[in-house]
Amino acid sequence: MGKRKKMSGLVKRDGVWHIDKQINGRRICRTTGETERKAAERVLKVLMSELNSHDSSWHRPEISFGEAAVKWATDNRDRKSIDRDIQDIKLVLPLLENLPLRAIHQRTLDPFIQERRNAGLASSTVKRTLSTVTRILSAAHTVYRDDCGSPWLGSIPKFLSPQWGEARERVVISIEEQACLFDALSEDLRDIANFILNTGLREREARTLRWDMQENRRSGELVFKLPGTVRKNDRDLLVFCNDIASEIVNKRRGNGSDWVFAKPDGQKRVARLSSSGWRSGRVRAKRLFKQRYGSGGSKLDQLKVHDLRHTFGERLREQGINMDTCGDLLGHTGRGVTAHYCRAKSSELVNAVKTLEWYQVPQKSRTRDVIKMASYRRSS
Repeated sequence: MGKRKKMSGLVKRDGVWHIDKQINGRRICRTTGETERKAAERVLKVLMSELNSHDSSWHRPEISFGEAAVKWATDNRDRKSIDRDIQDIKLVLPLLENLPLRAIHQRTLDPFIQERRNAGLASSTVKRTLSTVTRILSAAHTVYRDDCGSPWLGSIPKFLSPQWGEARERVVISIEEQACLFDALSEDLRDIANFILNTGLREREARTLRWDMQENRRSGELVFKLPGTVRKNDRDLLVFCNDIASEIVNKRRGNGSDWVFAKPDGQKRVARLSSSGWRSGRVRAKRLFKQRYGSGGSKLDQLKVHDLRHTFGERLREQGINMDTCGDLLGHTGRGVTAHYCRAKSSELVNAVKTLEWYQVPQKSRTRDVIKMASYRRSS
């Protein structure tokens, strides 16, 4: 008599049989509640029969990407980068909103990727949007479950990483460009831009600056302590204000809000500063620059708020501030990132290589030996 063939898809955990089986293209993961295998097999047979007969009580409507995105954004509302994540979600919603999660893969997103590339965006910007999509799909696979205990998504698709390079170079503005920019912006945006130029804060850090973050110092200078909870690298940062930044802050004292750069109604600024006011302002600034200086070479129309932080670091280096101090003011943990913000000027590089001239020794001739380095003295 042959050995009875056991049903597949049953796994025993802690003495109880559980179902882990692919049925009609859907993975079912649930407990049978039975400790004996034969009883567990009977439960599995009943379940398979119900699923095969398309019993509506076992079939949950497929979750769309739009539903999953709303659920993920709500669950992650305290995430530091949630504002930027929501911006990424809005970019892909026209394409993905009504699609079931299982229908999202590389070919689904290819039109979006090509459209962003044709618009002149950097591959790193598109890559960030794809990473937000991946986070949502990952939560649908590992966290979210239907009424039967099955994941919303059976597996997480992989996306090719865009590699067409950066379409935009970093922009550092001159004093003349700064004047044109300030003349083109509203007073509110001009104050925030000028504050960032003089403190090096990130846009989000400036928007979240509160009055209770101010430090009391005997020396009298204005200093804020930004907690790590609002910073990118989770580390506290002391923000030292010069006279220009202090004047901007003191002008806003008594605004009746907890936030230094509050909205007109006193509420916190949630939206990014790169609004229509900023975009139209930088276009006007380029036009002003061309009228005043007769040159169309300015990149003011491409200026981003974060470029003001780059300008802050570059100006520190121009004033001879060492790299360690620049890094501390910018709040960097590694000096490699600081070097990206504070690039040396050509004259500084030339002077640096000229210092090596001290080590030059006479060339070896046919009649004389080379003079040793230790005995050589550079003539001045």
